[in-house]
This record gives sequence, structure tokens and C-alpha cells, in this order.
Amino acid sequence: MLAVVDRSTRTGKRDYAVLLLATQLGLRSGDIVRLTFEKVDLAGNSIILSQNKTDQPLTLPLLPVIREAIEVYIEDERPNIKSEYIFLSANAPFERVTTSSIRHALTGYFLIAGINISGKKHGPHSLRSSLTSSMINGGVPYEVVRRMLGHADPDAIKHYAKVDIENLRSYAIDVPTPTGNFKALLEGRAQQW
Repeated sequence: MLAVVDRSTRTGKRDYAVLLLATQLGLRSGDIVRLTFEKVDLAGNSIILSQNKTDQPLTLPLLPVIREAIEVYIEDERPNIKSEYIFLSANAPFERVTTSSIRHALTGYFLIAGINISGKKHGPHSLRSSLTSSMINGGVPYEVVRRMLGHADPDAIKHYAKVDIENLRSYAIDVPTPTGNFKALLEGRAQQW
């Protein structure tokens, strides 16, 4: 999906940075649209914010690919107006982007990429959910994932985890060999009771 974003345009450069924040750090769209220059520490390579949904403090690393995308947008394409918000609409009056504009753009990129979204959740939160599932299925400890997502409740991320059948197979116990009446039933030598 990220590969189809046209990064030669103002909108594309903005959307690419926004989508990286969602796919690589799991930021909610509500936090992305409220991201200000004060919250992004380019010198310290971190993002420090209080989450909009939970009001929980969150500090995340500013990954090099995200830092570069934000810098390219700010330096090359961000409208030159005074606003505390990093991500602005592409057209005047240049207000901060909205969660609905992120949702609309994401749907468009899924379609351009040929990703079938019919009957599936495909809003910005799906990116957070996908990242979380990938991390858990990749063996990242729940506590690390929980902290990265900014959840205070230790059980909060469990609903994100998708069952990884192949990893579960390694923990399966062999089925014991049938004996007695059950063996006779399986072999057709006994009546079902």
C-alpha cells in the first residue's frame, strides 16, 4: 500500500509520512492529526505526546524513515503558513488534516494497490491492528507491544492478536493412541453407546 503513494506530489508526501506513522509506530489517526511541531523532537529523534483517546503519555522513537518523510513534507510541500500542526490540508485554507481525510486517502491507496477491502475493516485503525498482530506473531513480547501502543491496561492488546496457527503447531501435544472401548469404536468393532 505504501508503494503506491505518489511521493512527487504535496498530498503524496504528506500522506506517506502520515501512513508511516500509522504503519510503523501504530499511532492512531486522532493522534496523527493533532501532531504538532512541539511533539516531534527532530533533534532527539522522538515523538512525545499525550494520546488523544486515553490521555496516556507516550514516547516513541522517530524512526529514520519516518523522520525523513516528515522532513521532506515540511521542507518541500507543507504550506508556508503559521500553524502548530504538522500535517495540513493540501488546499486553502490549509487547516490541519482530519481523521476522515486520512480514512479517505487510505481507502484510495488500498484500491490503487489492488488490496481487496470489501467486507473488511480498512480504516486507519486497521494499520494499528495489523502492526500489533505482526509484532505479536513475530515474537515481540506483549509488554513491549503494550508500551509502544500506549496502553495502560496489560490486557488491552489481546484483542489485536490474531492466532498464528503455524506457531501454535509447535506447542501442540501429540494425540494419545486410542485404547479400550474408544479404540474398538474407532475400528468399528463396538456399538456407539
